[in-house]
Amino acid sequence: MKSIVIEILAILIGFVGLSIINPFLAKFALLGYFLYKLITRRYLFYTLKGRKLYDNGNKEDALQYFEKASNSKFCKPRVYVSYAYLLLIEGKLDDCEKMLNMASKFTLASKDNLNARITLALLNWKKNNLDESINILEELYKENKSITLYEGLGYLLILSGDYEKALKFNLEALEYDSSSSIINDNVAESYYFLGDLEKAKKIYYELTQSPLSFSEPYYYYGLIHKEEGDLESAERLFKRALKCPDSLLTGLSKETIKDELTNLQLEKNELNCDDQLTVP
Repeated sequence: MKSIVIEILAILIGFVGLSIINPFLAKFALLGYFLYKLITRRYLFYTLKGRKLYDNGNKEDALQYFEKASNSKFCKPRVYVSYAYLLLIEGKLDDCEKMLNMASKFTLASKDNLNARITLALLNWKKNNLDESINILEELYKENKSITLYEGLGYLLILSGDYEKALKFNLEALEYDSSSSIINDNVAESYYFLGDLEKAKKIYYELTQSPLSFSEPYYYYGLIHKEEGDLESAERLFKRALKCPDSLLTGLSKETIKDELTNLQLEKNELNCDDQLTVP
């Protein structure tokens, strides 16, 4: 912001000074400056337009605008990083890797470097290299702490099957930010896989009191209800899990949820048939 103010002041001073000497030349120089800015900042227009379209759900058009921005020779590396993440969550893994390679040619600002390395870790996970993904985030964890890092690494540790390590890390993450629904879910999942269903159930109860955009809390809370014999609650929760938006950044597929729901409904039907047969 400070650099922008200095630039504007320099332009005004230069314009006023040149106007005294040659008004026509001053206007011509000012027009040339604005044309230069228009050309060199065009990538910024594409980026803002793309972001707005993406936020409004128009993902294909949004990615096209980000592609235009990335093709500009004046494009800033942070745009490559942002575009890479969008490509990742849309399942375009090769294109994501290409953008990360573009960004790696620059010296990135601290925040951009953090986001690039997190995206690289997630890309490795989706390319079936979970160990490398965890290694990247653990190295990053030594240097930096952030909500995104805690959320991502905590979840990947669960997927690795090292539930004791996952629980320890996710409890630390909970101390860092107890308001994150993803961190709370990571803690609950850790408890679930360690067999501590009561602690998992308590967290899931609190989580599911508010609408969630990801399916894990509904699904695992449903599994707990199923194990307790509360099939009605389990069915309701599985259906809520299916209503959550699709996401590439999850280890829980809609097919898994559908299969669990189908099996549950078959079990309910069998119980109903048995009840009818036992009626005198």
